[in-house]
Amino acid sequence: MASNRYADVIVFAWLKEHKIPAPEVEYEYARPRRFRADYAWVEQRLLLEVEGGIYTRQAHGSISGILNDIERSQQAAMHGYRVFKCQPDDLLRTDTAQMILSALEWRSAEEEKS
Repeated sequence: MASNRYADVIVFAWLKEHKIPAPEVEYEYARPRRFRADYAWVEQRLLLEVEGGIYTRQAHGSISGILNDIERSQQAAMHGYRVFKCQPDDLLRTDTAQMILSALEWRSAEEEKS
């Protein structure tokens, strides 16, 4: 999902409402590759991708888009990131917020163990 300042304002307000820390937007995570995540909680090594165009066979729904997403996910894993994905319609849902919060809390608990 290309960053859209208006949409990001809405997402950041929604995150704040759910007590989720603000992520970085369009975070480049696999240097020297120029892969970017829609939203990233860098310290917790968590990426959130919003997968648009699924049903229209555009972007993430095209064959080349699917192959690119596979490579992006592999690169993210190789760089130590967990990748969560959602459709645009599911981004601002309570269960998406709970998923993000759980992942951030899990990572914090793992760091405390080390």
